[in-house]
Amino acid sequence: MSQFITPTCLLATFPNLLVLAWPRLRWVGISIVPLDQVAALLYAVVVAFVMLFQFCLIFGAPWGRITQGGSHEGPLPVSGRAVAALSVFILMFMGASVTSAAGLAPNWSGWTAHVAIGIQGVSTLLNWITPSRPERLVWAPITSIMLLLAAYAVFIR
Repeated sequence: MSQFITPTCLLATFPNLLVLAWPRLRWVGISIVPLDQVAALLYAVVVAFVMLFQFCLIFGAPWGRITQGGSHEGPLPVSGRAVAALSVFILMFMGASVTSAAGLAPNWSGWTAHVAIGIQGVSTLLNWITPSRPERLVWAPITSIMLLLAAYAVFIR
């Protein structure tokens, strides 16, 4: 009697194979990236989009109502654009810190990721308590997801 691999057999066996294969494996020719690195890469992608938003603010996008407390209707004044420019550098630091903590480039010291998580936590809190309802609706969920991704990348190892 010959044995056949049935879909039921595969479904019953797959979780066991995945558990055995998960720690840094090459299974069936597919490289599975550790989840902390996936979280760090997703965090970096979101940071890149937030940086793009900041660049748009710097160059005059009329989104003052959904940033910096929502105190400006339309484009930000020069001082608001300067804050947006500073935010770009802070975001670059945060993205590099979190990816470093997950074992990716640029391989900075681990304390930088803790600083980045602190900054991300403050940013998340400020976006949840902002007086601007549009800003709260847009940025509170985004910064919360960013905080969860960063925390997972740094603390779950």
